[in-house]
This record gives sequence, C-alpha cells and structure tokens, in this order.
Amino acid sequence: MEEVQNPYTAPQSELTVAAEESVPVAASKMRRFLNYLIDIILFQLVLGFLIGIVGMLLFGDAGMAYIESIPDYLFGIFVLILYYLVFEGVFGITIGKLITGTRIVNEKGLPPSFAQILGRTFLRIVPFEPFSFLGKTGRGWHDTVSNTYVICIRKPNTQKTTEQSS
Repeated sequence: MEEVQNPYTAPQSELTVAAEESVPVAASKMRRFLNYLIDIILFQLVLGFLIGIVGMLLFGDAGMAYIESIPDYLFGIFVLILYYLVFEGVFGITIGKLITGTRIVNEKGLPPSFAQILGRTFLRIVPFEPFSFLGKTGRGWHDTVSNTYVICIRKPNTQKTTEQSS
C-alpha cells in the first residue's frame, strides 16, 4: 500500500550555505578609490551645480550673489557634508558604492548607526584623510575612527561560461 503524506506538513529541503558567502569580503583599495572618484565628481560637480540652480530659482540674483560670496572651500565642505549625510545616513550607500557594489557596515556586519555615519562624514573634512588609505589595511581614518567597514555586496564576475570559453 502506498504511503499518503500529510498535505499540511512543512516542505522539507536541504539548505546549505557556502562558507565563502557567509563572511563579508572587504572592498579592495581599487574599489575604494573608484568610490572616491565617483562620489567626488557627483558631489562637487553635480550637487554643487544643483544647489546653485535651486538658489537661483528660489532667490534670483540675490541668492546667486550670496552663494558666490561663500568661499569655495566652505561651499565644498557644505556640499560634501550634505552629500554623505543624505546618501549614507538615509540610504546607507552612496552612488559610488552603488556602482562599485560596496556597502558600509559596522563591526557586526550590520548597517552603521547615524552617529557612525556622522563621524565618517565629518572625518572626511580632514585635509589629508584621503592619504590614510595608503596604509597596510586600506582603511581610512573615517573608517577606523567610526569603527565601520566597506564590504563587497556584489562579487566581480570572474567565471567564464562554457559558451565563452569554447
């Protein structure tokens, strides 16, 4: 006689997780450098331009004169803080990190707190901070002081398909 299975039992399946998938991989120095280049272009050129346009539309020539009276370095610091606080604080990722497939996490691998994002952002203002990546670990001051890490969330496609290798 054939055994009848209960239709209300939970389905059974074997789940296996590869060991390499469970451990986050730190982003390489090259990915970090690409993040920096993409983000600096976006926040200095695009966001700065948009702030100027909005100032002109909202306040006219007086608004533009006020924006132009701000020293360039102060305006740049303002735009930098705005860019990183909005993107990392609200979305947890910048456009550069989105393009390169990286993400910020805390020491437990979870999204960082807003206080950590705030610390990361203000440490970016330090003049020689970009050179802090030249050390052995490849972590910048804004990573080490805020106790955050940049990890890969998308692995590079290094496997060739059988069609490409033929």
